[in-house]
Amino acid sequence: MHHPSFLLFLPFFLFLSFSHFTVSAQEVFQQVLFPGQSGEQLLQSVRVAYEPDVVYSYNSARDEMYTYIDNINGFIECVYSGDTIPINPNSSSPRSDAYNQGFNAEHTWPQSLGAGEGDAKSDLHHLRPARGDVNSSRGNMAFGFLAPNTVTRWWKDDTNQTQTPSGDLGL
Repeated sequence: MHHPSFLLFLPFFLFLSFSHFTVSAQEVFQQVLFPGQSGEQLLQSVRVAYEPDVVYSYNSARDEMYTYIDNINGFIECVYSGDTIPINPNSSSPRSDAYNQGFNAEHTWPQSLGAGEGDAKSDLHHLRPARGDVNSSRGNMAFGFLAPNTVTRWWKDDTNQTQTPSGDLGL
């Protein structure tokens, strides 16, 4: 059995431990890239160092997403609702498999803001699997939490409703 004074100081010690870990982790991952460079020279250095060697077409990018990147043990998950569908990683037509089960690709950087054509459209950094109906319902609304009274349709797994659900909304 712990002494009562120990229990009073336990939260303080835990706070110190976690805050020290956080600061240490931030220090480890900070790095100045291309010190002393600015303007066009800096842009060129970043381009040379980080421009991808291969840029997928939009179709190939979605195939990669459904087959490898977001395929966990043969399932992909809707970025919004948590609903999952099976996609065989060995399928020769993962896009069709996803589409036939009601899924498409969400652009977390909107196509209307520059991701609608060229390399940006197929950039796998901002493509996510989504249920087509949920994705369409979202439209071009900003990402983030919404007050429950501003939401017109609620989605979870394979159901949706217009009434605010009861219970824990995860807010």
